[in-house]
Amino acid sequence: MTGVFGQERPQNARGFVSYSHEDRDAVEHLLRHLKPVASVELGISFWSDSAVTAGSRWADETAIAIERADVFIVCMSAAYLASKYVYYREFPAIKERRETAGALMIPVILKPCSWWGFVGDLQVAPVRDGRVLPISQWRPQYSGYHAAAEQIGAAMRVHLGLTKAKPEMPPTERGRLPPPVESSAPSGPHRVSPDEIDRAVGTVIARRAAESGV
Repeated sequence: MTGVFGQERPQNARGFVSYSHEDRDAVEHLLRHLKPVASVELGISFWSDSAVTAGSRWADETAIAIERADVFIVCMSAAYLASKYVYYREFPAIKERRETAGALMIPVILKPCSWWGFVGDLQVAPVRDGRVLPISQWRPQYSGYHAAAEQIGAAMRVHLGLTKAKPEMPPTERGRLPPPVESSAPSGPHRVSPDEIDRAVGTVIARRAAESGV
C-alpha cells in the first residue's frame, strides 16, 4: 500500500492509546495533531476505549485491542499513574506486547508526574532543547501537541521501516532529562549546580570540625 507521499507503508498496522479518563480532552487534542501522519500518511488507526459500544465487555475489548496493536501511545499524567487498572492490568499488558511482539511503545508526558519510574530507558515525548517538557507546560500549548505528534510520527516511521533511525545519541540528548527547574513538579532527578556542591561540601566540613573540636 502506498501513502499519500508515495512511500510504501505496512498494511493493517494498528495503534492503541492508553490514558486516564481525566485526561480525555488532552488526548483528543493530541490525536487531532497526530492524525495527518498516523491516519493519512501511515494508515495507522488508533484504538481507545471511546470505541467501546454500549453493551460490550469493555475489559475484553481493551485486552483484544492491546493484543492486536503494533504501536502504543501511553499518555502519562498523575491521574494515569494513580490508576489501579492501569498499574495492574493495562500497562503490564502493553509492556508484555512490546516485549513479546516487538510493538513500539511511546510514552507521552501530558502533565508533570513521576513518569521515569514507568518508562525505564524508553524515549519519551515531547522533548524541547534536549529536555522533557510536559505538554501542559508548553506556551502556546498547541505547540506541545504539535511537537509530540511530530516526535511520535518520526518514531513510527522508523518502527515501520520507512526511515532509518538516527545514530545513537548520548543520554542527555535522548529525552530522558527532567524538565526545566521552573516546572511545578520534577520529571526526573534534580540537576545539582557546582555552587550547590561547594556549599554542601563546606557544610559537611564545618560540621565535622565542630564535632571534633577543631
